[in-house]
Amino acid sequence: MLIFLFSKSILFSFFILCNVLGHSLLLNKILKSNEDNIFFNFIIGTLSLIFFSYLINFFLPLNQIITNPFFLIFTLIGIFFFIKNLNNLKSVLIIVFAVSFMTILSKSYNDYELYHLPYMEIIREFKIIFGLSNLDFRYAHSSVFQNISAFQYNFLMNKDSYIFYTPLLTVVSLKYIYERIINSNLNSIKIIGLIALIFFLIHGNRYGALGNDLPTHLIAIISLILFLELNKSSKINEKINFIFLSIILIVILAKFSMMLFFLLPLYLFIKKKIKFNYKILILAFICFFFITKNYINSSCLIYPIPKLCLSSNWSIEKYSYGSPETISLESSVMVKAYMESKFLFQTQIRNNFFEEFLKSKKNYNEYNTLKEIEKEEYLKYHYYTHYSQFNNWFPEYLKGNDFFKLLNNVILLNLLIYLITLTFIKLYPEKIKKKPKDSYFIKNYFYFTFFVILNFILWLLIFPQLRYGLSYVLVFFSLPLLIRIESYEIIFYQKKIINLLLLFALIFAIYSNSKRIYDSYKNISYAEINNIVPISSPKYQEIILENSFILRQPINGTCSDIEQFCTVFTDRFIKSNRNISKIAFDYLLIN
Repeated sequence: MLIFLFSKSILFSFFILCNVLGHSLLLNKILKSNEDNIFFNFIIGTLSLIFFSYLINFFLPLNQIITNPFFLIFTLIGIFFFIKNLNNLKSVLIIVFAVSFMTILSKSYNDYELYHLPYMEIIREFKIIFGLSNLDFRYAHSSVFQNISAFQYNFLMNKDSYIFYTPLLTVVSLKYIYERIINSNLNSIKIIGLIALIFFLIHGNRYGALGNDLPTHLIAIISLILFLELNKSSKINEKINFIFLSIILIVILAKFSMMLFFLLPLYLFIKKKIKFNYKILILAFICFFFITKNYINSSCLIYPIPKLCLSSNWSIEKYSYGSPETISLESSVMVKAYMESKFLFQTQIRNNFFEEFLKSKKNYNEYNTLKEIEKEEYLKYHYYTHYSQFNNWFPEYLKGNDFFKLLNNVILLNLLIYLITLTFIKLYPEKIKKKPKDSYFIKNYFYFTFFVILNFILWLLIFPQLRYGLSYVLVFFSLPLLIRIESYEIIFYQKKIINLLLLFALIFAIYSNSKRIYDSYKNISYAEINNIVPISSPKYQEIILENSFILRQPINGTCSDIEQFCTVFTDRFIKSNRNISKIAFDYLLIN
């Protein structure tokens, strides 16, 4: 059975890879580009998948009538690509074997069954829904990776279709970073790439660890590497520049908290005086689709940023469940160790706050004007506002698990690489020649340094969990080393040293995955192995709404693959007097 699963995983990952590269051939024809780099082709193919998945879902559900022909045609094109380019065969074999090793019998990550899988099932069953966030606010948080995976659904792989895109993106990106640090003559790129590779081999070596976050941050690190190269170059390479812009766009579409990455290409456009060309139109169309999709789903251009929300038939009041105001605040609070803090567990603190808060005549009068369902949200909103004060949340954060992860996973890794570098400097002083000034890095990479520090400060103040800022947090803590090594003329970390360090991380990745597969296989029955990544089938209860729509509520679990519509917030949906109805052209409205 294990050999069968592994063979199936290899075959399926190969098909998904071919599908992405098949899309790249189409777009490369339009762009009049001839590219043989697998990573670049993967990014180009991703743009095509985003374009089609967004555009089609405006008018049609991404059901098998649509996705099967698209998958078959572009996968065959991708296979044809490999037949013509057999020099890539070794790379392809390494990629698909690595992806298979990462995915087989891996537990899914937390958000997969909570809302990623349900969201993909929704867009496969329905064309775009007006006010989808009013059913479950998480559906407005969906990443572009879910749209891509839903568009790759096919009759052969079924729900296994969903799991291969992000591991493939991860492995292809790791391969590209390795090539860059081996071939680059910039110490800064070698250090950033090496730290990224070691981190991901240790912490991102299985499907259940990836989610949307790690693949997004991995390509964000590549965008930082490309920025350093483009910034140093006296002449902009048009092909690399387009790949750079494409990566930045994908990073932002995959994770809204990475929006400030647009500052990188903006700087290059100003400094290098880059002219717009027709290729940028493709990215502009995708941006337009993304913003339109957000508005239709949530009444916000980017959810849940209140200042970017507009009035519509499906917008909701400030203190209603799922409103942009309450969700943006709640999301910020939840990543500041609230769930581990005394502000949650000591009810006396909460009760004292409510008592003091309602003593204010203004607050008391406002509270009494609200509906009963809104009163709960109102008090919670202001309690979260109270917790969001720096002197309240920061001491709790320093005692919490997220700060421990920052210390253990990021700071210690950077410290280790720093100590290895210092040891090299002490042992071989005769090989090292200093540049005239120690401030070489800051002087030549001032904007890069400013960008990393700005993002780190905002991350720490707004959403200090590694999943939201891993890429620039890794680089931030490597800045002391980057500043130090750029003051020397020698190229640190030659190929042998890099390979030796990566070998230790790779051995750990292989060992941990082998143990994971063995333990999972030992503790699971054949009857339970329906998918490469096992999916739970929770029990649920049905609630019939007006217009005969059925809402399903999971019992002690997540929506997972329960038939849509499903939400864990059924009670709040019903109490808020919301409903699902058909409007013109068979579109659905949730308000």
